[in-house]
Amino acid sequence: LGLDGLSINASLWGMVDALDTQDTSRATGDINALYITYRAPAEGTLSMLSGLEITAGRQFVTLGPTVLEQVDGGKAHYLHSSGLEVGVFGGVPTGMRIMYNPWPVEGDLYSRGNNWVLGGRLGYVDLGLLSGGVSYVHRVFTGAVADSDIGADLSLSPLSWLDVSGAATLSLEALRLKEARGTVAVRPLRGLDVSAGYRFSSPDLWIPRTSIFAVFSQESFHEGSIEARYRLSRTLSLEGAYGRRMYLAAGHDEDSASAAASVEDGNITGGNRASLRGTWRFVPGGRGVLSLERVESSDNAANRARVAAAVPLHLFGRQFHLVADLDLMVLDETIRDSRFSLVVGGYFRAPILDSLTVLAGGSGGFTPLLDSMGTFMVRLTWEFDAFTGGGVAVKRGRMM
Repeated sequence: LGLDGLSINASLWGMVDALDTQDTSRATGDINALYITYRAPAEGTLSMLSGLEITAGRQFVTLGPTVLEQVDGGKAHYLHSSGLEVGVFGGVPTGMRIMYNPWPVEGDLYSRGNNWVLGGRLGYVDLGLLSGGVSYVHRVFTGAVADSDIGADLSLSPLSWLDVSGAATLSLEALRLKEARGTVAVRPLRGLDVSAGYRFSSPDLWIPRTSIFAVFSQESFHEGSIEARYRLSRTLSLEGAYGRRMYLAAGHDEDSASAAASVEDGNITGGNRASLRGTWRFVPGGRGVLSLERVESSDNAANRARVAAAVPLHLFGRQFHLVADLDLMVLDETIRDSRFSLVVGGYFRAPILDSLTVLAGGSGGFTPLLDSMGTFMVRLTWEFDAFTGGGVAVKRGRMM
């Protein structure tokens, strides 16, 4: 906005159904983000506030593992040169609309009623060595508490070849874990990354307690996994993963005693998750991917194979791109008398001007839920120069 550290940010979209002319509510749209930001400069008369960022308006807020909100409100975030981090936010949750599931503008009742959310985070940021913190979020919907969560996260890199990270979220309303994750990653050889992880999740706690769907509690689960990625060369890499998931039957608490009782009663079911992925960068800007995957749940299993390629084409002094994608899935058990799903897609990206490009293409196929499906799209993209700056980079407790 012409003042050092002050900027305005906007993201909007609109859509009109051009085929259904009888529907009076065929138009929809939303404001994803519209906010003003002030970032204190590192030099000058206000340098004592360096590391402070204040935003007001519609925005996405991420402060720790417990928070991912779109709100109409404000946020203040301060990051000291020592690495100390403090952040607070508050406002009214807006309820983001999804473009391919449009709602009539006049029919959006989400924001009505006594709805608000607030939260904060206290942490330490030292990129490359140690980062961590605690966060809190409190959500109220139509005057009732929807969520009250506290979370903690920690990442540690004591050695150049070792990374350790973990995060957990506790529901203060239900007084039980919402989710917990832990990962240990090592680099034993050049080009090889190996990680082992654990995850616990209670899917029912991710549904606001004020929602009618909260009564349909899903099964909680524990999962242990191991993943590896090996870069054979600059052009070829392989990735593999395996996970074992243990489902706890609904109605059992997720503490260790109840879990042991569930095993004795035969109320725990298991499922495997395995995947293999290869990536080949055959030319600069071009890439091919082949992936195989099997995921087992308590009542079915899916086997998936996918191959995709992005090929750059140099024509008339400009670079074009051709993208092709084939996705095949086979289920162990039938759904609606079908076990197969096949989707084939292709897209072409062409430059019109230096700053204007067009992307055209689509996909089609069949799934157990749809006898046939197809999508075609054309997208114009305009890239223009805009002022950027005022960001703060932190490394080992120092702002650079």
